[in-house]
Amino acid sequence: DILSQMSGCDGLILPGGSFNSPEYFYTDPFNKTGDKPGKRSYAYVEAIMEAEKAGMPILGICAGAQMAGGLHGLKIYRNLQERANSDITHKTKERNAHKIIIHPGSLLHDIVKVRSLTVNSRHREGLASVYNPTSEIKTYAWATDGTPEAWGNADKNQLYIQWHPEDFAADGDSVMQNIYNWHTQKSLEYMKQKEAQENTARPSKATKALAKNHPIIPPSSRYIR
Repeated sequence: DILSQMSGCDGLILPGGSFNSPEYFYTDPFNKTGDKPGKRSYAYVEAIMEAEKAGMPILGICAGAQMAGGLHGLKIYRNLQERANSDITHKTKERNAHKIIIHPGSLLHDIVKVRSLTVNSRHREGLASVYNPTSEIKTYAWATDGTPEAWGNADKNQLYIQWHPEDFAADGDSVMQNIYNWHTQKSLEYMKQKEAQENTARPSKATKALAKNHPIIPPSSRYIR
């Protein structure tokens, strides 16, 4: 049960993986391949919706980023290599697959403090575009062929990236580690805010003692002699 598992969480990370998205996420929803989204796909959808409802910070990686994009009305290519007409190989085991350009002043730029990065690339699917006038999601970075590589919502502490920063962070890359540091910091802030709200709603010890020593007499019994 996703909801019960998330009850004690203060932040959500959606790791990558190989699984199909719901059909309506794709640019060609009626060109069905026969593969159906499984439990993990729907678990991601439910987790994203629950985290957004609670105002929880979210970090989505690769397929996790695509799922969040699709949920916000953005469309996904089933096979990016066929549709993007690109000289970049987007599904490769190469550690340094291609370069991305980061929008200055974006949430991602504020986190990594650089204008470009060389990243890995392991995805067959990919976003067709991040432009949707009805969506709150903004584009933060692109590959040199124009493929969206990062998107999100700064106001809601949501960051979605197409590459796998964990490979670099595990080897001591401080720039990539900053992505996880950002999510940790925002999760701590969310936890403190939640605790403050709970403490405000909970009666203090003084209030409880006052109620115990000075019980309120029901109106109907005030004049009973």
